[in-house]
Amino acid sequence: MINRSTKSVSLQRSREVVKSFTLTPVAAPARWSIEEALRRESPVQGLFCVAKAESEIGGVKIPEGARLVVMYASGNRDEAEFPDADRFDVRRVNARMHLGFGQGEHFCIGGALARLEARVAFEILLTRMQNIRLAAGKNDFAHTPSFILRGLKKLHLEFDACLSPIERWTAEPLSAKKIICSENI
Repeated sequence: MINRSTKSVSLQRSREVVKSFTLTPVAAPARWSIEEALRRESPVQGLFCVAKAESEIGGVKIPEGARLVVMYASGNRDEAEFPDADRFDVRRVNARMHLGFGQGEHFCIGGALARLEARVAFEILLTRMQNIRLAAGKNDFAHTPSFILRGLKKLHLEFDACLSPIERWTAEPLSAKKIICSENI
């Protein structure tokens, strides 16, 4: 069952989550944030499959040919694997062990590309924006209705722009509105 509780929405709204993405790249590399986001809010929640052989899971017998739904999202919230699993923690040591891309023969063939695209996007965004924050009063954190896929319908953010490297060389003295961000990701 997909957790859509008030607690989950409160966690998404928390300043800690937003602050995690605005830390300096040295303190919280983009790849750690990406792995934890994939663990906490996997875009693919599960997969339908058929049992190839009779087996047993958690004391429940599964007959051969049984139709199952493997819920990756549930595994990603397993307290035995991820202590304090409902908390978003960019410093989680084992975040990469998530099931966001499946596992084994069902591992997403595009998983490595998705990780690379997300890392590059965050690295570029963090050099061009700072003080990334949720837009006050504009987010309801409603998800697109789906049993398998999970994604917000919309997410309103606000941020302060950084000077580009070219602007840094040509800009006049900085005013209070112009902020230089780190290029070291």
